[in-house]
Amino acid sequence: MVTIKLPALRERRGDIPLLVQRFISRSERPVTIREDALEHIMTHDWPGNVRELENVMTRAIVLAPGGIITPECIQFNQRATATSSGWLSQVPHREGYWTVVREVETHLLRTALEDAKGNKAEAARILGIQRRLLYEKMAEFGLS
Repeated sequence: MVTIKLPALRERRGDIPLLVQRFISRSERPVTIREDALEHIMTHDWPGNVRELENVMTRAIVLAPGGIITPECIQFNQRATATSSGWLSQVPHREGYWTVVREVETHLLRTALEDAKGNKAEAARILGIQRRLLYEKMAEFGLS
């Protein structure tokens, strides 16, 4: 093993736009980021460093309406979001991991299909998944 010491991401803020673009380029769906969203990202201290930034960007890409990341898509504290009064707080976590995963997947599929007005190709694009996977998940969860 080799140990490489790097300063914390908060000490290398110039790397943040490059990393953001790298994470966006890995998305299966075309996504852009608004300047105000990037500025919002630059204000964060990044205690989780690059891994935290990658997680934030992954969520932002999924949440980006029309493929445009806005400041509203940037969620720094996923734990606070998960325990808010929204739908996720209603997930029956005591019933086990796979129940929770199923609830989340079902919610994402339904929401994407609603946003796409039933257009499955568009729903798959919104979710950043292949259409075949969308069909498989719809069958698995009994969605039409």
